[in-house]
Amino acid sequence: MHTENEQQNKQVAYNKCPHSTCELHENKEGEYYPVCQPIETPGIIRSEYLPIGRRLQYPTKWGRKRASLHLLEFKIEDAKRELENVQTELAKLERCLSDVQNWDDDSK
Repeated sequence: MHTENEQQNKQVAYNKCPHSTCELHENKEGEYYPVCQPIETPGIIRSEYLPIGRRLQYPTKWGRKRASLHLLEFKIEDAKRELENVQTELAKLERCLSDVQNWDDDSK
């Protein structure tokens, strides 16, 4: 029979697997291209993989194509959200400018 300490230290499952990184780089013409490279030490398996900046860490078994698509789709959706927010802010500023232009001139 195992003691309580032995049971607490016993690893129940192997929750690591080989991981790689996919990172967006920019060439001289300003076009993006993904670069995928393996990571030497296995990483912990997660339920969700989200990019940080232009870089995504992913399970190597995904392959370069799936990882690149995941990174690019996330970045595109993020850019769309950012564009929508900027358009909303621009509309607010333009309404405010219009309101201010309709003020009576109070300079003396």
